[in-house]
Amino acid sequence: MGCEQISPADDDRREPPQEDAAPVPFSRDELLDADDLPLERVDFPASMPGWGGRCVYVRSMTAGERDQWESFLVEHQTPAGTLKSDAVRATLVALCCADADGRLMFTTEDVEALSGKNAAALNVICDRARALNKLNADDIEELAKN
Repeated sequence: MGCEQISPADDDRREPPQEDAAPVPFSRDELLDADDLPLERVDFPASMPGWGGRCVYVRSMTAGERDQWESFLVEHQTPAGTLKSDAVRATLVALCCADADGRLMFTTEDVEALSGKNAAALNVICDRARALNKLNADDIEELAKN
């Protein structure tokens, strides 16, 4: 099933797509300019020492960040298929934790420092990052096969 052709002149007159409408193709610029990185706020419970009453934002990974994540998983995998790194949570946080404008707060250079933070707090961030980026245990198994 192909996409309907729309001329640039019709572009500004498009209505929001309806569920049964044929998909409208992206132009190159539209695709590159698409606001497609969801950002979700993560609130920490008041009872969490040092983190309570505060929040961070978790952003969907870009394709390049997802490639970094998958490379990390492959590089830190044992022959048995388990992860041998103690920086799994910290690496995921570095790739997904953003400010309110969606800019990443950390780089991979921050992973060691993040590894020293409260594991329960990082778990809260990681749980949201896994859900937002549709990450699961099957990802590791699939990467191991390739």
